[in-house]
Amino acid sequence: MSSERKNTSQESRSAGIVRTIIALIVLTAFFGTIGYSFWPQILLGIQGLFNRDRASDAEPVESRFFDVRNDSSASLSQVRGVLKMMEIDHESILKFLEKEHSQPVPVFIKDGSGPAMLDSNGLVLYYDQGVIDTSAVPFFLVFWLEGLSLGPDNILFAGGFAVYVMEAVNPESEYWGQSTDAWVKYFKEKNAYLPLEDAGQAGLPNDEETSIKFFQALLEGGSLMRWVAENNGLETARQLASGMNPEDVLSKSLDEIETSWFNSIDQNEVVPKPCRMAAGRSFLNVLCDYIDEKNP
Repeated sequence: MSSERKNTSQESRSAGIVRTIIALIVLTAFFGTIGYSFWPQILLGIQGLFNRDRASDAEPVESRFFDVRNDSSASLSQVRGVLKMMEIDHESILKFLEKEHSQPVPVFIKDGSGPAMLDSNGLVLYYDQGVIDTSAVPFFLVFWLEGLSLGPDNILFAGGFAVYVMEAVNPESEYWGQSTDAWVKYFKEKNAYLPLEDAGQAGLPNDEETSIKFFQALLEGGSLMRWVAENNGLETARQLASGMNPEDVLSKSLDEIETSWFNSIDQNEVVPKPCRMAAGRSFLNVLCDYIDEKNP
């Protein structure tokens, strides 16, 4: 990672990604009411996504992979530094996905508060007190490059695919505080594992219980999609991410899929971190609260 990326702590990076995924869910749900305290700020940021008429007056910035318009107070040198890191991510993800660069990804940079977001027009980044948060950009690049959507019936596989690619491209980054295999091991050790049948129906978060299922589905999905890709190939993982039936794609029942996946996790010698240590200050602490309740 470069010095630009290292300015953001691992905890804030994880928190930014989690907040951003929630923002994407809000977009998908057409601004449905979700009652957590920090979401109004995100909603204000989302409103800015639709003010693209101002982008025509924004300053264009040259980039290999992005069509960039800067309407923020950030200096040109800072924007270029951020874009350099994004280009590294983009190139790594393209290589991993075995894709060729075709059309540039639109990027709009503006003054404001909040993590990176994605709408149908491209990426929106915010310049806030000297910082441009790009922590969630790799997650969204996977969605953009693969043409995926994250809906209530595809969190486990589409969301899991993006999480898997993020981990595979940069395995040392620990975007989620620890590897997804480690999270699954931890859930199992604490009797808090969400069975695949339930994770596949996690749905959109609208209260604490559904939020717990949502985050577990993402984390378990990242581990599951790693196993699928490593044992059946990237194209098979793509089919699942696109919404195809897993039993048809893998020619196994869901129980058989789950058993084989568990066997691979058991062979992984990773030692899970305590939940609070892994979650840091991110919204993943809702999982820790849930696990604490199950293990008084």
